[in-house]
Amino acid sequence: LGELAQRELFVSELGSAQQELLNKLDASRRQAMIDELTRLWNRRGGLELLDRAMSDAHRGAGLGICLLDIDRFKEINDGYGHATGDTVLRKVAGLLVDCIRVEDIACRLGGDEFLLVLPDISPEEFGRLVERIRTRTEAIAMRTRSGTIDLTLSLGGFACVNCRGLTSDDALRRADEALYEAKAQGRNRAVIVGPPRAA
Repeated sequence: LGELAQRELFVSELGSAQQELLNKLDASRRQAMIDELTRLWNRRGGLELLDRAMSDAHRGAGLGICLLDIDRFKEINDGYGHATGDTVLRKVAGLLVDCIRVEDIACRLGGDEFLLVLPDISPEEFGRLVERIRTRTEAIAMRTRSGTIDLTLSLGGFACVNCRGLTSDDALRRADEALYEAKAQGRNRAVIVGPPRAA
């Protein structure tokens, strides 16, 4: 709990886009954009921040988007109970916040699916960060009364240096295709793709 509390979303150091969004919201709207369980941005907040990051990327900034989910999470819930499943979600959320930069955005889309938005990043740096998240998760062995849970993630990334002509939906679609490929390759994988090639 101490580790999670230390890395909660509202830790005073937030990227400027995130802080700007929070400053514009009243307390009730702010709460509506935060995931209650993990204290990350929820789907609504994360997608709004993705739109802002995509606007910056249209002006030539690099951008990385990563969709990820916990491998065999249903088996964890069924075998160890939903309270343990919630603990796993919090653990992964804390690890994500610990791995990303201050200006990066971590969002829980729902269930065991997360979204990372990494503005102003090169494809090479993005690839290293995504792989670091995968290997650090793989190293976790969560001890429970019913046994040890070995955690792994499947990650699908989309990276571009110049995203002109692409929408947020385009970027999410490409990341989702990469996530599907990571699962098809056997899970505990990170697959990263770039913009579609011009015809």
